[in-house]
Amino acid sequence: MKNMKRHAGRPRTVTDPKLPKGIRAVDGKLYWRGTDEATRAIEDRLRDAGISRRCGSTPTEARRWYRENVAPHLDAQA
Repeated sequence: MKNMKRHAGRPRTVTDPKLPKGIRAVDGKLYWRGTDEATRAIEDRLRDAGISRRCGSTPTEARRWYRENVAPHLDAQA
């Protein structure tokens, strides 16, 4: 069994490059997760406000959710 590597941990989901960074598909639903320090801070604020990180089931719903919930915070930080 030459050159066979064992991979530990959970399998990573494949993302659509057309979706905003941090959106992942899990069991047919799309979820957003902060990927750097700034977006993790936004993720904490959303969690404290009781906003779910579930973006929807389609790429269009995910983009709309991101535009309404994450983008305004990114603009405020800039």
